Amino acid sequence: LIKRLKLTKSVKEIIIATTNNEKNDEIINIAKRSKIKWFKGSEKNVLERVIKTGKHFKCKNIVRITSDCPIIDPEIIDLAIESYKNNSCDYLSNTIIRSYPDGMDVEVFSLKALIKSSKFAKTTRDKEWTTWSIKKNPNKFKIINLVAPNNKKWPDLGLTLDQYEDYLFLKKIILSFKERFD
Repeated sequence: LIKRLKLTKSVKEIIIATTNNEKNDEIINIAKRSKIKWFKGSEKNVLERVIKTGKHFKCKNIVRITSDCPIIDPEIIDLAIESYKNNSCDYLSNTIIRSYPDGMDVEVFSLKALIKSSKFAKTTRDKEWTTWSIKKNPNKFKIINLVAPNNKKWPDLGLTLDQYEDYLFLKKIILSFKERFD
């Protein structure tokens, strides 16, 4: 995933926001080896973790890619960032109404909007799903759904890493394009 993110033209800095759980210390080691920044925070309150990460690194805007999307298309990320900049919105995502394959998920939002959304985060789901409180309050935030062009429209295709079977499938894809990662 880090290698894919480094292929984008628009991302200025990659920051991993992981948990305080010692089981995730290997993620910190990967970040250090990859020379990227990292932050540890709450395991249960992901919203709080992302806000604290954003504040710590003085982020104005955040492009959120989850770790279960290891083969995300860097061009989709660049398109999302460009669309966000051109539309002066609080939140842009390609996941509200799925048109891209699952696993090509990108969200772009301001830290300011995320902090505002935390005031509406009352439930466990609100705190566990980082941008849920934004999506639940479309009357309080300007939200844009990024729709896939016809050549990338494939909403039923699953390319996330959630199960062991996904790992085996994605490994085949990654190995078939190995020359792009060397």
